[in-house]
Amino acid sequence: MRYFAAILLLLAGHAAWADDFSARVAAGQAAAATPDGTAYSNSLWPILLRAANLCNPPGGTAPSDALGQFYLVGNMTHAGRMKDIEVQPANSISTCFALQMANSQFSPPPPTPLPAYPIVFGLTVKL
Repeated sequence: MRYFAAILLLLAGHAAWADDFSARVAAGQAAAATPDGTAYSNSLWPILLRAANLCNPPGGTAPSDALGQFYLVGNMTHAGRMKDIEVQPANSISTCFALQMANSQFSPPPPTPLPAYPIVFGLTVKL
């Protein structure tokens, strides 16, 4: 019975984590839906393309568990640094993207009253 309770706690924690991730996706999508947000999101693509070439080089082969869509969320500081980065699902390629974003310098985001500007990218890995 003790193991069952531990499993329930683990599953409850996972559900809360998924809800938090979904909320972060929604916040990033809302920010990107504004005119300033759309322009800012578009300005980030060169860094994402550079990450794509490092994490999934053209002509390379991606592991089968990395194929398909993943979401990357993060918080952009006013200084243009992405922090609190998460990816779902996590695999070798999405984790590589997260690392590349954490180590990149971006232009400052549009003004926001929040401590950081929410970012979301839905990316697809293909062969």
